[in-house]
Amino acid sequence: MGKIMNEEKTNIYTLFLPCYSSRKNEILNKLQESCKDANFIGFDELSGIMDVKGAAKIYQNIKKLKDTLDGILIFGGYLDNSLTSLELPIIMVRALLGTGDWDKGILNFYRNKKVLSVCLSDVDKSPSFSSSRFNDLLEKIKLIIALKKIKNSKLLCIQESDILGSYDISGMDFHIPLPDDYNGVYSKRLKEIGLIIEHISLTDLNREIQKIKENEAEEITNMWIKEAEEVTKGTNKEEILKSAKMYLGVRNLMEEYNANGITIRSLVPWVKGIINVTPCLVNTELNKQLKVGVCEGLVNSAVTEMFGIYIADEPSFIGDVVGIDKINETITFAHCQSPINPHGDDRVPYIIRSHALQKGNKMLPDDYPEAGSNPSAVVEVKLPIDEVVTAVKFSLYNKKIAVSKGITVPGEKLYKDFNNILCRTKLVIKTDTDAFEKKYDTVTFGVHRNIFYGDLREKIKDLATLIGFEVIEENKERLK
Repeated sequence: MGKIMNEEKTNIYTLFLPCYSSRKNEILNKLQESCKDANFIGFDELSGIMDVKGAAKIYQNIKKLKDTLDGILIFGGYLDNSLTSLELPIIMVRALLGTGDWDKGILNFYRNKKVLSVCLSDVDKSPSFSSSRFNDLLEKIKLIIALKKIKNSKLLCIQESDILGSYDISGMDFHIPLPDDYNGVYSKRLKEIGLIIEHISLTDLNREIQKIKENEAEEITNMWIKEAEEVTKGTNKEEILKSAKMYLGVRNLMEEYNANGITIRSLVPWVKGIINVTPCLVNTELNKQLKVGVCEGLVNSAVTEMFGIYIADEPSFIGDVVGIDKINETITFAHCQSPINPHGDDRVPYIIRSHALQKGNKMLPDDYPEAGSNPSAVVEVKLPIDEVVTAVKFSLYNKKIAVSKGITVPGEKLYKDFNNILCRTKLVIKTDTDAFEKKYDTVTFGVHRNIFYGDLREKIKDLATLIGFEVIEENKERLK
């Protein structure tokens, strides 16, 4: 396999004001030890917040290195608009009760700029407080590292040749009709964050699938069947084998194009017979490897998942919002693809079933237009309950990110025949449904949301600051 594109280290230009000069070596040693993916360079010192000549010299150094830099780290409060004109993500570390660090109004001064602020202290009585402050700094540095990884990543969008070049083919990620400038603006946004999306046709995928050796696909098939708790009567080993061949074909394409993930336009091609199986098991396998795997050609969802993998080390369950229940105060998300490692390094139980949109499914009308002729093979995953999750969705066109929070609850205790309704994997979260319904914006964000385990809201807000996006909190209230 060729060189993975995101192996390069993150270069962060680091400078110090007097209040941190005495601790410079100590801080740098801790940073280098804790952030193996980052190079801290520069190490310039300013004589004070009024050191105009010193600052000018530092700016010259940064400008010379700008093409190789990924961010700036400043120890000590500093207010200067010249700094943000460099268009690099900035973290400012304020000194608590530190002399020479008088400019505390950093976030107000740098409003709508790519600046985050943290606070360190060497006067804390509690070591745990000092540790928490340093961990806060590390978390923000990791966001710059994540942005570096995004900048050196590529996604494949695999779909029919007649719609190549489109970033949203049917309004699944955005309201239809799409604006005339949608693809142009979307392409511009991708360049701004440095992410490459390369379009290839399903013909290319089918060609790769034809090359796969039967015994190699059989090995993947047996692994999936062994991992699963059950393979239901609705599907069979032949359908799972088709998925295994598709996975190996996708893997070959990712190696050929040096890509970090894929999104496949799946349902319509499956219904039309362009492909003979859905990519649900393919995506589950990619997610196990912490790689992006998304169906339906959902480009915004794929971008959202990539950010989640890089900032939280976990994949996402991507689901349609299929129910907003104000009586139970729950939202239900559903899809026929799901990771079986929702926390990144774990495994949860799953069974292999037929796709919910196959012909003959008793839950569908006989004349349902989006039903495939064969059962395909998908996962029904038993995602963990009684845990905090964060629903996220990027809209690159609008430079916005939707965020909400909830706690997972068992849907089978609320609804009849829950496992057989709609898509195979479903996740129910208890949340402020009144707030969500008022904020739920399908025009900007489509009907899908990426569900990540854990409370990622603050990380998402900080990330949005560093890339110049607006955060839309679809339910602001914190759960009690």
